[in-house]
Amino acid sequence: MTSCARIPVQEIQDARDLFEAAKSSCARVYMTQEMKQAQSRLGQIDRGTRKKTRLPKKKLRKLALEVQDLSKKMVNETARIKTRLYKKIQQNILLAIKNIHEGEKAEANRYARKEYREAIAGVRKARKLSQEECRYTEALKESESALEYAKESITKARAFKKELEKKLPHYHIVRKGETLKSIAKSEPVYGDESFWEIIYKANRDQIRNPDVLYPGQQIYLPSRKEFSRSH
Repeated sequence: MTSCARIPVQEIQDARDLFEAAKSSCARVYMTQEMKQAQSRLGQIDRGTRKKTRLPKKKLRKLALEVQDLSKKMVNETARIKTRLYKKIQQNILLAIKNIHEGEKAEANRYARKEYREAIAGVRKARKLSQEECRYTEALKESESALEYAKESITKARAFKKELEKKLPHYHIVRKGETLKSIAKSEPVYGDESFWEIIYKANRDQIRNPDVLYPGQQIYLPSRKEFSRSH
């Protein structure tokens, strides 16, 4: 009875409960310094409650109250940190998606494929990570990366298309084995076989069957600007 009277049991238990609540709130991730301080004091309490290393009741109570205060601070501050991080993550994701759509208008999925795909993958990762409160920092990094890739895809696609316009030949002499799709896909013409129909429409006067070309045949290749104006 005398031994128990020397230990502030309730204060120590409250300290441990509050510390566990702080851990569960992800304070171990967002407030590492305070977490170490609280753990250090709990270690002192554990040693101070042993018979051979017993600390005075006043000292144990002081340590327990310090752990309680630290734990309450961690819970409250961690909640604010998580709210701020989550808001920023969602803002980045929305901006990344907006830029991805803008990139699609610039045909980044054709002319800046790596950046375009990385942007989409980054948005998916950020969304997944943001479902776990203790991984908001990782989610923020992914969302920032996704946004940068999305912006880069627009810049790269526009620059590529501008350069393509300079290099685009007006006429092409058909070689043996070539098709409209292979011509459209070849660089620096269009870079994608899906543009074969553009070439076909521009040469209907001499191409009756889009599946049949003749070596030496001269076909007209409309520029992207010409195509855009006609649609």
